[in-house]
Amino acid sequence: CFSRPWSKKMLAEELDNQCAAFLVAVEPETVTLDALDKASLTATITPADATNKNVKWVSENAELVAVDAQTGEVTAVKPGAVCKIYAVSVDDENIKGICTVTVNGIEAEALYLYLDEAGAEEAETVTVKAGAPATIFAWVEPSDASDQELMWTSSDESVATVADGVIIGKKVGTATIRATLKSNSEIYAECTVTVTPGDGSVDTGDGTALPLLLALTTASGILTTFIKRRKRA
Repeated sequence: CFSRPWSKKMLAEELDNQCAAFLVAVEPETVTLDALDKASLTATITPADATNKNVKWVSENAELVAVDAQTGEVTAVKPGAVCKIYAVSVDDENIKGICTVTVNGIEAEALYLYLDEAGAEEAETVTVKAGAPATIFAWVEPSDASDQELMWTSSDESVATVADGVIIGKKVGTATIRATLKSNSEIYAECTVTVTPGDGSVDTGDGTALPLLLALTTASGILTTFIKRRKRA
């Protein structure tokens, strides 16, 4: 380090100041690992003749990526995580270098629909009454796959709608309910939903279910009109 020819005390202070680390660079700057894999990071201090070249390694979130505080060895913990690792100067915590670690996610392989949350009975077909709900449950395999988000769709929303696995029967008929993995549309599961007349309703024969009272009123009106016409004749 360069210093001016002052007194010994001033010279010592000047040397301490000018030889202090002012930059920390981490190599590599980015790392991609599979879960539980490890990698070694190195820190370079500027200036090269800094008095103290020691750093401590710190993880932004050790539950995502852990790091050995002394050696800089990182361990990928959580699949799908992105985490920053810092090399911090022991002289000044504001002087630090950064490495971004990405942990590869676990890819989903299959998707299944079940009638119960325990997965005891697969949901190939579901029967629901008009106006009533029915719930099906989706399982992503493997269970620790990084992406668990699903899109739910109905082939005919006039017959049945679906949201987060809850099916609502709208009118008598059949529809196909599909759950699709958001990150991969090729992974999906389907079940057939049959909607029957709801409680206190009758099937009109045209694919709709009328409340029983309304159906009887309608039938009574038709019968009354028929009788009146017969009397006139």
